[in-house]
Amino acid sequence: LWAGGLLWAVIAAASMLPVGDSMLIVLSRLFLGFVFLNMALCISQFLTLLRSKANQAELRLIASGFVLFALVLLPDPGKDLLEDIAGRNLGYRLVYWEQCLEDTFPWALLALLTVFGILFFRRFIQTLKDNRAIADELRAKNTSLEQEADTRQRLDQLLTVL
Repeated sequence: LWAGGLLWAVIAAASMLPVGDSMLIVLSRLFLGFVFLNMALCISQFLTLLRSKANQAELRLIASGFVLFALVLLPDPGKDLLEDIAGRNLGYRLVYWEQCLEDTFPWALLALLTVFGILFFRRFIQTLKDNRAIADELRAKNTSLEQEADTRQRLDQLLTVL
């Protein structure tokens, strides 16, 4: 987190202050490295969580949502990385980021929201089923308690008569 915050602060400062092209190239490569490192870290954390049995189905759905999100967004930084390797640097122009935000990000966000919407809807339905099962169980216990109380009253009446 500290490295990411520091990198963002340096990028913000470099965009406001006059710096050389070599500094922008270094910042561009550091930023791409930071993005890919964070993606690798998230993937490794999901793989570790998927090994545990608890909530495995939900974690698989969450992981698939993030994979879909990454597949929609990954071509942009991947293309930048390939152009940087080939020596053709686009640079991070404001127009490029505006176009990326207008075109790619809404689709990726929609995919992620759809996956989480499905996840939360499934959990909501499961909660309703659990609540219904608990209510039925409580009704059954209440009925048996009423029958027991009725039986005790009859026994008390019988004892009184005897």
